[in-house]
Amino acid sequence: MIQTFLRPSRIVQHQKVDLSSSFELVGAYQGSVSIMLRGLHIILFFLLFHGFSFAQDFSMSEREASLMDTERLQYWGAAGVTAGIALPLGPFAEKDVFNLKSGFADQGLNFNPINIHYRFSKYYGMAVNWSRSMLPLDINSQASGLTANLQGLSFTGAVEDPFRIDNIAIGIVASIPGPTFDLDFRIMGSVVRSVLPESDLNVRQSGAAGYTVTQLEAESIDLGYTLGMCARVHLAQSIDWFLQAEYFAANPSYELEFRYSFGGVQTDNQNLPVAVLGLTTGIGLRF
Repeated sequence: MIQTFLRPSRIVQHQKVDLSSSFELVGAYQGSVSIMLRGLHIILFFLLFHGFSFAQDFSMSEREASLMDTERLQYWGAAGVTAGIALPLGPFAEKDVFNLKSGFADQGLNFNPINIHYRFSKYYGMAVNWSRSMLPLDINSQASGLTANLQGLSFTGAVEDPFRIDNIAIGIVASIPGPTFDLDFRIMGSVVRSVLPESDLNVRQSGAAGYTVTQLEAESIDLGYTLGMCARVHLAQSIDWFLQAEYFAANPSYELEFRYSFGGVQTDNQNLPVAVLGLTTGIGLRF
């Protein structure tokens, strides 16, 4: 994704096109509000499930409760591997060329090879999670949007690799066991490594020679947070089927380098908020 040099103000800086900076302020504000609202919705969702599960726990007979306590003592942890889809949220999913925080990300894949938690008490414990998300970037929407808004200029773009995000999280887990499935709720701090892939932008102007700008691959390591929920359906005595939802967000900052086909080199800094909801399923063990 050629986020920085696709800015309309940068492309037309010599074309005398007046583009107000208010687009940037409005876009950044709307993006922050969107991420906050989504986070609140997920937390409320967790609380509703938490309350429902405890209500079910209180409604059990003494015999069922005794059996449940025996199972809690037998299984203190769980570990599983899941895979599924990664959904970009907030500004990361927007495709507005006038919003400098737009990520132009499409739905991708999420792989969760490390998903472990261990209880230290009846309900609470520690969780460790590592997931990788790979999301394609819609550079054609960027190029089309610029072509439609900037007269006399046409753009085409190309990007081969997806936007890659590694999210390593550690935090607390609340586990609510049940006779047929357990519910796990996680609140964790994250270290987020994101890689912005190399991409090309071809710029053509009527009556003039065109040129190509290549944005080199850029990497950023930042702090973020993760909210997760997992329903573990008991398939056998110690085998669970995992149904998992994981939301994480961070605000990476990239040191970008651009190389022009006519020989020029330019550097810039770019912040790009990322927020991803991973919906995955897989198999794991209770121990």
